[in-house]
Amino acid sequence: MSHPKISVILPVLNNEQFVDRCIDSVLHQTYEDFELMIMVGRCKDRSLKRCIAWQERDERIIIVSRKDSSLSDARNYALPVAKGKYLAYVDADDWYEPEYLATLVAPLEADDSIELSCCGCAIDHEDGRKAAPLLPKASGTVDVTSETYTQFVPNQAVWIKMFQTEWVRRYDMQMYDGFAEDVSLQVMIAAVAQRIYCVQAPLYHKTFENPDSVSVNFLKKSYLDTVLGLAYAVEFIRRHGREAVLSKPRLKSIIFSRIQTALTCSGYLPEVSEAARAFFQKYYPAEASQVRYEKKSLDAPVEIIAGAGQITRNLLHYMENSSRVRYVIDNHAHKGQTIGSKQVFPFAALEQEPKDVPILIGSTLYEYEIAQQLRAMGFENVYYVGDVLDEEAVQKVRML
Repeated sequence: MSHPKISVILPVLNNEQFVDRCIDSVLHQTYEDFELMIMVGRCKDRSLKRCIAWQERDERIIIVSRKDSSLSDARNYALPVAKGKYLAYVDADDWYEPEYLATLVAPLEADDSIELSCCGCAIDHEDGRKAAPLLPKASGTVDVTSETYTQFVPNQAVWIKMFQTEWVRRYDMQMYDGFAEDVSLQVMIAAVAQRIYCVQAPLYHKTFENPDSVSVNFLKKSYLDTVLGLAYAVEFIRRHGREAVLSKPRLKSIIFSRIQTALTCSGYLPEVSEAARAFFQKYYPAEASQVRYEKKSLDAPVEIIAGAGQITRNLLHYMENSSRVRYVIDNHAHKGQTIGSKQVFPFAALEQEPKDVPILIGSTLYEYEIAQQLRAMGFENVYYVGDVLDEEAVQKVRML
């Protein structure tokens, strides 16, 4: 195909068991004007042979066999040679709904000012559990800023998005070459995006079932790369003259939260702590003390958990002395809400508590934001998940 409308970029690495399902879902799209660029790394299995078998059946497939095994490098390598006017992505152990391409390309074709379109994703677990789908918080065309982009599109993954190729190339939006590349890309997009289109439907299926998947290994290997990737994103923002957005409250909060999460979930690994200190001393020296770089010893059993999401539900199962937790607080608490046997109240319930009450933040995504809210109320005896659980238990709490 000389000029396909869409270039679908598919990195493949040791995905023999799953790649057939993925490729089949792409080739059976209702929108047929695309090229499928399969970027095959140094596989130890028969993934390349499986891809070649598909290529022999469909001329829209282009295979690039590469010595590098990096997910981001594969995507970056494909960017300058992609022929499509639009870019889409898919991971080899995931799959598209049949209308994925048609739905996301339609608004881009209708309006060139829309830089990217996005949809929701369904989460499928190995044991058959179906988590609630992750959906955009808006529908239709939305004008965005660095402060609002992440509100409308909280899912940072590249594979729920379709981009104007020219827009990506104009900003030379290369992905960070390492784990947690989506974290840095989210910040980069937020800094420069102006108009997007949101589809509130789970057209992408994210699966957690491949033991060799980058997404599973991410949990153990991505902490240092989270910090380094965000430094990469900040340099991207500086290079494009957008430094002012780095001081905007929401974007700054996201950066701080992601690094605090990397610190606590890694068990405060020395190399992660060192990288985090260097990051904040370079980019946010006046606020570097707001981040915790070392584990805090728990002097008394936790009495209150902040955050009423799945992490808190899992914590009550794994945490010692969970029976000592009196209640849960959440900014969006509603009357009669409970998690297990624990009642959920708004943050205002803390007004009756002593300022030294032990509070655990039941989140591995918004730790910094919640900690700031608690500090503003005068509570300093605050703990993170990594303070009360070992690293293995933290991973279980995050994955359940």
